[in-house]
Amino acid sequence: MSSVLRAFFTAIAFCTIIPIPGFLQEKNRSLFMLYLPIAGLSIGTLVSLVAYASLLFAGPFVGAFLSLLFYCVLTGCLHLDGLADCADGFYGKKPRERVLEIMKDSRIGVMGGVAIGMALLGRFAVFSTLKVDSLINALPFCCMLSRSLPLVFPLVADYARQEGILACTPLPARLALFIAAFICAGTVCAFFPLPGAIALASGIGFIFYCRHKISGYTGDCMGAVIEISEIVFLIMFLIVERHG
Repeated sequence: MSSVLRAFFTAIAFCTIIPIPGFLQEKNRSLFMLYLPIAGLSIGTLVSLVAYASLLFAGPFVGAFLSLLFYCVLTGCLHLDGLADCADGFYGKKPRERVLEIMKDSRIGVMGGVAIGMALLGRFAVFSTLKVDSLINALPFCCMLSRSLPLVFPLVADYARQEGILACTPLPARLALFIAAFICAGTVCAFFPLPGAIALASGIGFIFYCRHKISGYTGDCMGAVIEISEIVFLIMFLIVERHG
């Protein structure tokens, strides 16, 4: 099997709970990260199909609940966990070492719980308000954009911990990841200019905020930027649909 397919399968395994056998996975971390946006596109497509069926047959509120439930199960709430850890660690004026310690703690604090609640509530509000056709058109691109942003981290910041799969990423790989992120994010912005641009700006802003707070980034930061950019994209898309 080609390394391209193995990298794609690894990106799917990284972003979802879908069991991918080890022999189908790529060991080169930089290579499989290149395919995170494509994995996001695939995830968004699956969620949009479930959303189409559930919203069509169960109505806006129950349909939105079922769509969101499927999304959470499919992704294993991995990115929500990163958002919660960042919310707990970044809130308040704490030294860098204390922030990293809190982010590594498996327990979720008040701000983490609020962040998870707001993320889920925001998605539910959009899912239950948007027209079905609009939602299923936007979701694949939304998930593609959100999973493009983690590829920017290695170029603009260092990994904040000594250990981890992203601890040492060579410069050529960092540039390749950034170029892939630029191409994928640019494609989304071409189809959805205002939601894409604002979501991209919010994600880039958070990336530099991470660099300010912990002098780098962690896996939690990557999960958090996915959550933040997705929610911003969906809300802006809703606003454009209603008033554009």
